[in-house]
Amino acid sequence: MKKDGIIYTILFSFTATFLVVLILGFAYQSTSKKVSDHAGLINRKVILSAFGYEVTDENRINQDYSSIIKTVEIDGIEIYVTEKDGSLYFGKKFAGNGLWGTITGVIAVNSTADEIYGFKILSHNETPGLGARIEEKWFLDQMKNEAIGPSGISLNRNGSGKGDTDKSNSSIDAITGATQTSVFISRIINNEIKILKKIAGKLK
Repeated sequence: MKKDGIIYTILFSFTATFLVVLILGFAYQSTSKKVSDHAGLINRKVILSAFGYEVTDENRINQDYSSIIKTVEIDGIEIYVTEKDGSLYFGKKFAGNGLWGTITGVIAVNSTADEIYGFKILSHNETPGLGARIEEKWFLDQMKNEAIGPSGISLNRNGSGKGDTDKSNSSIDAITGATQTSVFISRIINNEIKILKKIAGKLK
């Protein structure tokens, strides 16, 4: 068969494509469980963190999660529950619109849903150095133990940019240079608060 002929070219292209697809398929099948297991590990780590349990040893995450977090379903929503120092806390995963895509994470509140206990980001597509700063500790720490007002949590667009440390004013500072992402975060928080308040009275 002539190597410069059209039949050879078609057969070569088909064979090469088939081999590439076969290799990619094998690679996917051989790594999919590891990828899934790792994603589950990260998910459980973030849930633990939202409730104030910072587990750094990956070998302990699954064990600690099983012993600390209880999962229940209320109104068709998966709720995470834990008890610390005699007090009950609960929360849920969220997914809401960001400036450039979906922001996912976990929010936890006290048993009466009048105080945010923890707020953690799982994934986002916000701009590095700007909106992506929603993952920074100072920003997330604003939500921890923040009182929930009658209208939820307000956003201070003219704050210090270093975080609002007053836990009683039901307010958080926007990120300097990323006001719109901050607005989306405040909307997500307040939407989740409405859901959690309805669930609070149904916890046993």
